[in-house]
Amino acid sequence: MQSSSSMPSDRARVVARVEQALALAVIRLEEREKALSQHATAPQLSIRPDFARFEQRLNLLANCPQPAGQQLTDIDVSLRDGEEALRNWLARAETTRRKLASGEGRAVG
Repeated sequence: MQSSSSMPSDRARVVARVEQALALAVIRLEEREKALSQHATAPQLSIRPDFARFEQRLNLLANCPQPAGQQLTDIDVSLRDGEEALRNWLARAETTRRKLASGEGRAVG
């Protein structure tokens, strides 16, 4: 176990080493920043991008779901019409069943 008299000098040495390490890290960061800033110019493109073609293809892609949407709408209308016809048929069948159950319309013989 160390004596309490040596503790302050140990702390001073530790603090001095930490300060040295931080100073060295700052110097290295500044050198790295300088090196990166020298290479930071944007490269010049030899070909210009064709944004008109890109936008045209993007519009084609955006419009792809429209025909399918129209087909789904047509199918939905057909199903709705079929459902309505089936409900009408079931209502007529129920009316006929009730008439038969009550004996209405029986032939007298």
